[in-house]
Amino acid sequence: MRLDKFIAQQLGVSRAIAGREIRGNRVTVDGEIVRNAAFKLLPEHDVAYDGNPLAQQHGPRYFMLNKPQGYVCSTDDPDHPTVLYFLMNR
Repeated sequence: MRLDKFIAQQLGVSRAIAGREIRGNRVTVDGEIVRNAAFKLLPEHDVAYDGNPLAQQHGPRYFMLNKPQGYVCSTDDPDHPTVLYFLMNR
């Protein structure tokens, strides 16, 4: 997620205002001031606004998979390898 979008969501402001706050040296990522509103924020980053930490919301993640032939869409199957087995070996 872009840093300006995250700041806008957390502060309840527009992305333009969030960008202004970022360029104003009020936002830090992992303790470092970031002035680039397009900075790509990762889940492991610690973000703060004016020294106050902002928590990232970790919602569900969805994946689309083109299932290989021979694998079954199940969490457990004694006779065939499952898609989970396929993913774990990647």
